[in-house]
Amino acid sequence: MSTIRALVVSLAACAAVPAAADVWDIQSDNDNSQTTDNELIHGSIQQHDLGVLAGSLPDEDWYLMGQQPRSSYELVVDGISGDVSDKGLEVLRLDSTLTPIQTSEPVSVGLDYARSLRWENTGATPLNSQFIRIRSSNCTTDCGPDDQYRVRFYETTFAIPRFNVAGGQVTVLLIQNPTAYAAAGRAYFWNATGGLEHTQPFNVDPHTLYTLSLSTVPILVNKGGTITVSHNARYGDLVGKSVALEPSTGFSFDTPMVWRPR
Repeated sequence: MSTIRALVVSLAACAAVPAAADVWDIQSDNDNSQTTDNELIHGSIQQHDLGVLAGSLPDEDWYLMGQQPRSSYELVVDGISGDVSDKGLEVLRLDSTLTPIQTSEPVSVGLDYARSLRWENTGATPLNSQFIRIRSSNCTTDCGPDDQYRVRFYETTFAIPRFNVAGGQVTVLLIQNPTAYAAAGRAYFWNATGGLEHTQPFNVDPHTLYTLSLSTVPILVNKGGTITVSHNARYGDLVGKSVALEPSTGFSFDTPMVWRPR
């Protein structure tokens, strides 16, 4: 019995010890500045802390992320421990000059315990020169290794494998926003050899449907191919499809809009 009691006491003592500092902070090549090597990719999930660094310096966690052309992304910070929430959390996207270009917003209206950054790379080339910086907005020397958060990263670009505005068919693009917030984005129409034919900006209000008949876009008439959709909504929040209609027969062909699995 005494052995069991001693084991219970030992386990309880271990449980009371703060978590160890996260491994990205204690490397000689660490993540505490823009020299970070910590690259986030689609599906990345990491646990970090904001424990004070050697020399009583406040902790900052920096991240890199590669962005593909004409694509969209979301970074989510959640699982925030209570002390970090009380001391405030700053989540920023910075450009190559380290100038803040976007700040995060709460995931849930009326709460501020999980935060989200969402954006598009509308350019024609990959973008690898931006950073994410996460730090406490109030904590300086009083954050410890138990002051933790989780960071997740997703590519949010949708794909629609087929559209056709030739051979008597007419395609209609449908994008539904079932959420309580407005969303905006761009639909990119690619021909059969992968060339970009047209870019169509769109806005879709909460609980509404965006509809575009491709026969009204002159450059797409007598064309077919695929569609990708970038946007500023959360990962997986929008739904949609293309519907190819064949008036001569009354047939219709639905092609769902899909996103990358987690």
